[in-house]
Amino acid sequence: MYAEVLLPLPLANTFTYRIPEAVAHLSGLYCRVAAPFGKKHFYTGIITEIHDRCPDQHFEVKDIIGLMDGKPVINAPQFCFWQWISNYYLCTLGEVCKAALPTGFIVESASHKTGFIPKTETYLRLADHIQTEPDLQNALERIKRAKQQEKLFLDFLELSGIQKSSVSKKTLLEHSGINASVLNELRKRGILVAEEKVVSRIGWRETDVRKTILLSETQKQAYNDINKSFKKNDVALLNDDLSGGKTEIYIRFLVSP
Repeated sequence: MYAEVLLPLPLANTFTYRIPEAVAHLSGLYCRVAAPFGKKHFYTGIITEIHDRCPDQHFEVKDIIGLMDGKPVINAPQFCFWQWISNYYLCTLGEVCKAALPTGFIVESASHKTGFIPKTETYLRLADHIQTEPDLQNALERIKRAKQQEKLFLDFLELSGIQKSSVSKKTLLEHSGINASVLNELRKRGILVAEEKVVSRIGWRETDVRKTILLSETQKQAYNDINKSFKKNDVALLNDDLSGGKTEIYIRFLVSP
């Protein structure tokens, strides 16, 4: 499997890299990856396409060094906007990428000796032999006299939900208030299994992008005037001094049906 990677360089094309099997199931469109470039450099790039087309055999196909995030850093509409900027301003997509992303998102190195080490976090899941409700009851029976182990296991089941998904070790210990030695006992008993997962180096924060911002009276007047103008003309010129409030009016038109 191969990936087209957009590098933050003033070059016209994306570059084809091989996706290692170790991260194949984690790689997705618009995720950041560390990719070698030339003999001594590696850059942070963004996957723009995943495919199975074998590249030209005259060129050496290098492997992606590692996945930097567990989720995309941009979405499809944003990438389309980057393409529009590239065409409109006659610049390369790589230049747009470098300008659009925060500096901390773009990592480059002049040495590949140490390579790139993806950030990982320990997650916990139920052991493979615990699949059914009787299996869970049996596990609880085994630890009923070890009250802290019992509490920690019940907290795990609460956090993992009905799908019994894996839970971050850090989240579980913070939620339960129990130390790691108790967790280690559950692992020794073969009830919980630890596994490392590649996680984002970015501190993601959930934001409600649908939150409506109230317009000022001046903004409302401008918004209504533009609506009236659109009934007669395809283009309207906003020529008012709104002290930086024009962006909210633009957003209102973008989200309005």
